[in-house]
Amino acid sequence: MRDFRKPNFNSQIGEEIKQVFRSAVLEDEVFDEDGINVELAAPWRRIAAVALNLLMMLVITVGIGFIVGLIGSLLGRNFGNPALIGYGAMLAYVVGQAMLMANSGQSLGKRIMGIRVISEDGSEPSLVQYLLLREAAILLPLAILLKFLPLIGGMLSLVVAAACILMMFMEDGNRRTGQDMLAKTLVIRD
Repeated sequence: MRDFRKPNFNSQIGEEIKQVFRSAVLEDEVFDEDGINVELAAPWRRIAAVALNLLMMLVITVGIGFIVGLIGSLLGRNFGNPALIGYGAMLAYVVGQAMLMANSGQSLGKRIMGIRVISEDGSEPSLVQYLLLREAAILLPLAILLKFLPLIGGMLSLVVAAACILMMFMEDGNRRTGQDMLAKTLVIRD
């Protein structure tokens, strides 16, 4: 708790803002615990990695569905429902990403952004840590809620996303989101 009676209160806030800016943009903060010396990933890299993953999934899903539908209409044959084929492509993309993440701690977006996930002890995260605790424990309930109660699920998804983004900027929490804390992982520069 801050002592608001101190005359240099505004300078303390200014220094804290500068420190958050330096760590978010310049990435000069190093985490060193239990003999591990790593550079934590900047929040903007993590956000960009998620955006890249979503963009790639969208392009692949819509692209394959569109191409199959176009080829089917040109040949006068029906290869199935393009939407279902798109969902199949999405499932294949998600499985491929899961395999990448389980093997290297990186999705395609993380690999492009030069970051990866490690366990708190510095080892590669296990399949249970990465997929079940870090990804499915948060995303699966939100997806189910979004399917059956779209308004509530949508609002809750936005709240969770905002909380995750805010947590990435918290230095004292080692820029860990709720998923990172649940799975006991860190996101670092590769």
